[in-house]
Amino acid sequence: MSETGREYSTKDIGNILDIADSTVRKYCQLLEKSGYQFTRSENGYRLFFERDLRALSEFKNLSKDGIQVDEIAKKIVSASGTGDPQSPKTKVSDDMLLNLMETVQTLQKQNETLLEHSEIQARFNEELVKRLDQQQKYIDNKLSERDKLLTDSLKESMETRKLIAAAKEEKKSGFFARLFNK
Repeated sequence: MSETGREYSTKDIGNILDIADSTVRKYCQLLEKSGYQFTRSENGYRLFFERDLRALSEFKNLSKDGIQVDEIAKKIVSASGTGDPQSPKTKVSDDMLLNLMETVQTLQKQNETLLEHSEIQARFNEELVKRLDQQQKYIDNKLSERDKLLTDSLKESMETRKLIAAAKEEKKSGFFARLFNK
């Protein structure tokens, strides 16, 4: 990252803000933990610019108000938008976003497949209901035919019994009548 303007060291920042160098480092660590990115020299030392000076000055002022330092760091990073878009946290977020997008696409495909299966199942169920209705009609017709046959059979059986009983009666009365008439 290239910055323009005057460069400051940790000692310069401490002198300008009237705080100890260790406090400057502590504030920097808290800001970095929240996503703030400082420019570093080839040796790995932090280099400070005007935006960093403003952020650290704000950190110092807010810490006097009794706000927790972790909250101050988050507030400064979110308000200033000073996080590096190429920071490892962002790269992880980009990877997570790609994974999330892939997951969403996979879920959409699975959802489409499930919808297709659901439609097939609905058609199958409709056909099954039609078949069950047809089967029930067939069973009802067969039961009705059986009931009619049973009723007709019972009527025939009753009529036959009546005829047999009448014939026996006639036979008895015919035998006694012949016996007593002679």
